[in-house]
Amino acid sequence: MVESGGRAEGPAIVRGSSAGRESEAAAVAQRRAPLAGFRPAAWAAGRGLTIGQLRAVAILVGGAAGALARAGLADALSADAGEWPWGTFLANQLGALMLAWLSTELAEVVVPTRLWRPLLGTGLCGALTTFSAFQVETIQIARHGRPGLGVAYAAASIAVGMACAVAGTVYARRKAYG
Repeated sequence: MVESGGRAEGPAIVRGSSAGRESEAAAVAQRRAPLAGFRPAAWAAGRGLTIGQLRAVAILVGGAAGALARAGLADALSADAGEWPWGTFLANQLGALMLAWLSTELAEVVVPTRLWRPLLGTGLCGALTTFSAFQVETIQIARHGRPGLGVAYAAASIAVGMACAVAGTVYARRKAYG
């Protein structure tokens, strides 16, 4: 085993030989071993924060980013009452896609730390998506004499959201497992 820059490297692999193919899986696993980097729990403990407080900070930071992204979409794609609310629609679909991808990555592909799910799942995706705005906007569309558009908006939001969730999961699995 050769040490190179703090990372263990396995033996050289000779393609085409049976010995190379037999040890290829072990060598690949060694090269993929994560390096010890920033450790949030150790950092927090050194400053007197508990894991619960650190999770709350992660949710707050992710939530701030998600809320700013949603507000940016709402401003960029503003709609009058009674029209299709593209900002909310896109925020909810993007959030469904991101949350499905993230959940699959953390559950099946990578070894998660304690903070990825609160930071990105609860914080970012939770603040980016908005059921309350979806509900209010659907009712506003119907109250402005366009009940058919309100039903279409609700149906499309649910259908496209489910499709985005499936796409996020499939993408994460195909990326990981081929």
